[in-house]
Amino acid sequence: MRTFKIILGFLIITMLASSVLAAPALTYPRVTPTTGDSDTTFTFTVHYAGDEPVLMEIYLGSQAHDMLEVDPSDDNCTDGKAYYFEAQLPKGTTIYYFKATIMPGEEIRTTATTVNVGSQDFGFDHLDVVLSV
Repeated sequence: MRTFKIILGFLIITMLASSVLAAPALTYPRVTPTTGDSDTTFTFTVHYAGDEPVLMEIYLGSQAHDMLEVDPSDDNCTDGKAYYFEAQLPKGTTIYYFKATIMPGEEIRTTATTVNVGSQDFGFDHLDVVLSV
């Protein structure tokens, strides 16, 4: 009977630990390149671990965009899965964050951060103009 109680206790502890470890998480949020102009394509990536999300999004300002799976054949999110979104951004500062909706009413998101986009650089140090009449 004592062995049964020990095994039962171990199983309960294991189940509780696995439910704590299975909490959904968004990690490694990043944008590449980190600088560019309005013609630059920026790639936003994030790593998600947990139950399969219903929706994975990136917010650029107040605009939501669906993210794509880096590896669509990876059907196991519990060990982690990468998502991405590519966009060209307007000149200025854009606030962005990632959001995963696990089920209606349950979502997680990253802390908002910014990416700064400069004006186009045409590669001229200076431009000499000569007018002749």
